[in-house]
Amino acid sequence: MADRPDVRYPKFKEHFTVLDFSADREVPVISLFGMPAPLPKEKVELTVCGLDCKTKMYRWKDLEPTKKLKTRMPLICQ
Repeated sequence: MADRPDVRYPKFKEHFTVLDFSADREVPVISLFGMPAPLPKEKVELTVCGLDCKTKMYRWKDLEPTKKLKTRMPLICQ
């Protein structure tokens, strides 16, 4: 990781596996864990839990026909 003078890195930056504030990105990449190996989209599964506390699993083939929506949102971590 190349230090950038315009970025205030956290004091414990050596504990992050990935801490990338590249100038060519809109948002930084920050992770305490290593990045997982690439996964073919046919193997992607998404499990969600609704307000009724019931879980439902979606596979890529279920999500592919879903209408796409693109919007800008702030990244808020708590």
